[in-house]
Amino acid sequence: MKTKRNANLTSEQRLQHMAVEANRTLFTCTSVFPFALFPDKIIVDSTKVVIHKKVFFLSSEVITILLQDIRLVEMNTGPFFAKLQFEVFGFDDKSISIRYLRRSDAARIKDLVMGLVAVKDTGINLKHVDSGSLVRSAKKIGSPSAK
Repeated sequence: MKTKRNANLTSEQRLQHMAVEANRTLFTCTSVFPFALFPDKIIVDSTKVVIHKKVFFLSSEVITILLQDIRLVEMNTGPFFAKLQFEVFGFDDKSISIRYLRRSDAARIKDLVMGLVAVKDTGINLKHVDSGSLVRSAKKIGSPSAK
């Protein structure tokens, strides 16, 4: 029934629905100061991952990765912190990495992003799923079966 209703929407209405969906933030975290003198920030929403890499005062590099372009999220952990590496289609020669994340934040992002990638691959429409339910389900789908 929902798909029939979506078919009756105008292009403008579908575009507005997409804009709302693209701005639904699911999780945000930053690298730990003072280990990262200029802390980086990761924002995960239902369509993309945005990485703000601070280079110096008032300067940063912003990398936006669409979920469908993510090939792999790798987490390397140390005794206190973790590092996330994103392997992205089109970035074959290098991966995008963020260091000095809290271990719990890195694990949550990895599970959430891999779950969202799997959900997007199935073609499920996430427009009517509330954020809390989406985060819980995506984390379950993206987490390794043996922890």
